[in-house]
Amino acid sequence: MVGMTDDHEIISCMRTMVDRNAAERPDGSQFGVHRDYQQIIEIDAAETALNWLTSSGHITSVVKIETPDPPDVLATLSDGNRHGVEITELVHGPTIAYTKRQRIAGDDTHYYTNWTPELINEELTNLVSKKNKKPARYGTDPVSLVIVCDQPMIKPDQVKETLVKSSVFEHVLVLFSYEPNSGGVGGGTYPIVPLGILP
Repeated sequence: MVGMTDDHEIISCMRTMVDRNAAERPDGSQFGVHRDYQQIIEIDAAETALNWLTSSGHITSVVKIETPDPPDVLATLSDGNRHGVEITELVHGPTIAYTKRQRIAGDDTHYYTNWTPELINEELTNLVSKKNKKPARYGTDPVSLVIVCDQPMIKPDQVKETLVKSSVFEHVLVLFSYEPNSGGVGGGTYPIVPLGILP
């Protein structure tokens, strides 16, 4: 772990800490963050992934979006089929816990993870494995898992060879933060990397 001072890093860390703490609250609400805000973030991530799935020819266009939770988003498609999207986030729990302990001790330094290729693979594999454990909760419609990666030290090339096991998800996609000057509308894009799925 290394101390950080970059504003983007600090905001990312704070958002991650808020997201992690949500599970500790009995009503599911977050520290100072309205529940609707989390849903907006999930819908935005799901819409980005659904657009990618449409443009890649995996699904037809989306005509309606619902938020049954689970899955986080359920899209009705132009061909009458439906496609679910479950959202999760790539974070490193031990780093978050360490940062929390340091803050309680009066250390305002923010820490980030040294994302080695092995750690990236391990955390992605663990995330998918955790989401695989309750297949019945997603219903009978096809579902894609979207892993939001707001870790500036991880680049799309670092995950493109990752293979995960799943019989639950039709697609497992890693959605990266906005990258300016990457050729999209307005000059930038939100890169998406599909992971290889093993049965």
